[in-house]
Amino acid sequence: MGFDMSLDYANGTWLQGRIDTTRARIEEVFGAPLFESADSYEKVMTEWGIMFDDGTCATIYDWKRYEMGAVGFHEVYDWHIGGTSHDAMDKVTAVLLKRGGERDDWSYINNS
Repeated sequence: MGFDMSLDYANGTWLQGRIDTTRARIEEVFGAPLFESADSYEKVMTEWGIMFDDGTCATIYDWKRYEMGAVGFHEVYDWHIGGTSHDAMDKVTAVLLKRGGERDDWSYINNS
C-alpha cells in the first residue's frame, strides 16, 4: 500500500480513532512529522498528513498537550488519527503493522 506525505491532506479531516504507539514507530514508518511546534498554546504540536494510493486521506497528530510539550521519541502516546472516513484509521494501522513489525496496543473509538 503506497502513500504520499503532505499537510495539504489534513484539510477537512476529523478524528476517526486513536492509537497507542511511540513517535519512534510512526517516524520509522511515515518519516519525520510534517508539522512541529514548540508553542504551548497550539492544540497540535506534531502532525503527519498522508494520502494513500486509493485516495484515502489520513492525519496522525497529538492533541492538546499544551504545557507537556511535544511527545518524546520513545514515549507511548494516545495519537489521534484523522480522516474523512474510518478508512483512514484502517489504512494507518495496516501500514504500521506491515512496515512497523509487531502490533502495538491499538485502541479504536467510534465517532458516529
